[in-house]
Amino acid sequence: MKSQIKNKFYIVFFLSVTVLAFFFPPSADDLGWATSDGMKLLQNGFADYNGRYLGNISAVFLTRIPYVLPFIKGFALTAILFLIQKMTANKSKDFLYLSAILLLVPSPLFIQGFVWTAGFSNYYLSALVIMVNLYIVFYKHERTVCRVVLILFLGIAGQLFMETYTLFSLTLSVFAVIYFAVKDKKADVVSITYFFACVFGAVIMFLNGVYSKVMTGENTYQALSGKSESFFQSILNLLQNLFSVVLKNALTSCFPAIIIITVICLVKMKKSKNVRRKVNCAVMFSLFLSLLSAVFAGIAFLKYHDISKVKLFSGFILLFVLLTCAIIVFNFFEKEKQKRVFFYFSMILILTIPLCAVFPVGARCFVGAYIILIMIIRELYESAGKDFLTKALSIACAALFVVNLACYIQVYVSNAEKVEYIKSEVEKGNKVIEVEHTKFKFLVYSMDIEDKAEKYERRFCEYYDLPADTEIEYK
Repeated sequence: MKSQIKNKFYIVFFLSVTVLAFFFPPSADDLGWATSDGMKLLQNGFADYNGRYLGNISAVFLTRIPYVLPFIKGFALTAILFLIQKMTANKSKDFLYLSAILLLVPSPLFIQGFVWTAGFSNYYLSALVIMVNLYIVFYKHERTVCRVVLILFLGIAGQLFMETYTLFSLTLSVFAVIYFAVKDKKADVVSITYFFACVFGAVIMFLNGVYSKVMTGENTYQALSGKSESFFQSILNLLQNLFSVVLKNALTSCFPAIIIITVICLVKMKKSKNVRRKVNCAVMFSLFLSLLSAVFAGIAFLKYHDISKVKLFSGFILLFVLLTCAIIVFNFFEKEKQKRVFFYFSMILILTIPLCAVFPVGARCFVGAYIILIMIIRELYESAGKDFLTKALSIACAALFVVNLACYIQVYVSNAEKVEYIKSEVEKGNKVIEVEHTKFKFLVYSMDIEDKAEKYERRFCEYYDLPADTEIEYK
């Protein structure tokens, strides 16, 4: 009975996300992938562009099938929700609703990674492929020829979306080989196949000529952000990027999951009757806080050589919260949960640490980390077993969908009206057209680009079949 209820929920979730995705308008790079720019890159084999071959091909393909795209987005998010359920110990129904809520919150990550098709092609699709790979390697114990062949192809495919995900999969494939060799006292054919697939896929990606240009600084878009002539200065730059760029973006991107984890940890500690442990937690936390404050202040002073500029970086607040939760987890939760949380947290570090050394970094870069945070929540969450909580979460999930739908319908309609107005002005012979901003434009990544960059106006005109010399100005 419970299984039937969950299956029905997955169907409803898929249909809801699909309907919602019909009202996501194209923006920014979507217009480039859907026009001649994207086709030129495809015909050129993405030479000296990047090694995200499957991500790029997906973007070119998906932006050209707008009436099929919503179904693909609906399937991808539903599959991720399903795999989170399968790969964690918590099977409670109320947490299924909570997971759905976390995946649908319109955070910067959702906007850049899911609504924006260019982001979806590289981040959500790659996350889905990697989750399928890990499910086959770690959770499907039958080692059949079919699974070996499947992991070979999917292992290579998962390496051709995002550089950080490529390094992440390569690291986990090494771990898988070692884990099964120690656990089973023999070689595991699936994990070994996955390792070689990851190596082969990584070689394909990084043989693209753009990465040598990134290393030499010739590439103007992708770059190594911490690079300096001085080794010591490079280390300082990387540390600054960690707190002021990576952790800052992680906080704004993953805040829904971070809030839930914090609440769960504080409730768990409050329920504990062990006063000594609570005191120990307070003392440990104070020591950690003092030490970190000193380290951050030292980093700032060494960088600026001016005591007046010593300040805590914006990412400190996230580290502050994570340390609090870590101390609580390792004092009040069971050993098995501690081990799994530590493993998941290690996965997040593998995904995010490389971001300290690259540019640009945006909210979309944390899709994988956010999914793992949801899995951590599923490990820590202890169902109250009360009907009112399940009903409350189901109502909240439905309400969030309705709010999202109402907002994105307005975005879609506003954008359609804007395009129709521009076309009507073009028919009148006007070349420079002034338009209103799209309603709720903050819900779509770079919806109204105003930097007057030639390529954006050219793509906009080509996509909407407007004269190439049309100029658009926003009121």
